[in-house]
Amino acid sequence: MARENTSRPSHCFQTRHKITIMGKAGELKGTGLGLTDQFPGEIMRRRKLLQPVLAEARAAGRRAKISIDKLYIDGKLYRNSKTTYWLTGGDDAEPTEKHEVNTVAT
Repeated sequence: MARENTSRPSHCFQTRHKITIMGKAGELKGTGLGLTDQFPGEIMRRRKLLQPVLAEARAAGRRAKISIDKLYIDGKLYRNSKTTYWLTGGDDAEPTEKHEVNTVAT
């Protein structure tokens, strides 16, 4: 028996096709469907750490975006040893302790 109203992931393996498909994502507005990139778990954890900083920057009226696992504020790469430890200490670096994000560094 077929299940109704369930979402199933769709995978795009060729970049050319992915760009075409993601470019048409706006046509899905109002349909209850959406498209997102699928990232490995480590990248998703990094993006989650950057979300509060992104929100603070946008609330302050600054242009901010996350590109894969990097945050750009006003066109400049955001670096902070507490929240972007992977940019300062290499791929194997781990944070020494949990840190709260209070301010946006410039």
